[in-house]
Amino acid sequence: MKRQITRAAARAFKKRWDLIAGEEKKQLRKTPVARKLQQLNALKAWGQHFGWNRAGANGVDEVRKRWARLRRVYRG
Repeated sequence: MKRQITRAAARAFKKRWDLIAGEEKKQLRKTPVARKLQQLNALKAWGQHFGWNRAGANGVDEVRKRWARLRRVYRG
């Protein structure tokens, strides 16, 4: 049996998460650019480590080609 959340509980939950999001924004603004670049480079290195590359990541090129073909067929 599922328990229903009350409107007051939902509002309280949202308020808490809004406070958390606000604090996170403050911290991100304080983060130096050098640190952000280090984090970005780490993410890029992980992507390369797992063999993800920009051109073929998740079949993006294939999907773009299909959309282009659909647009040509639809527009005539």
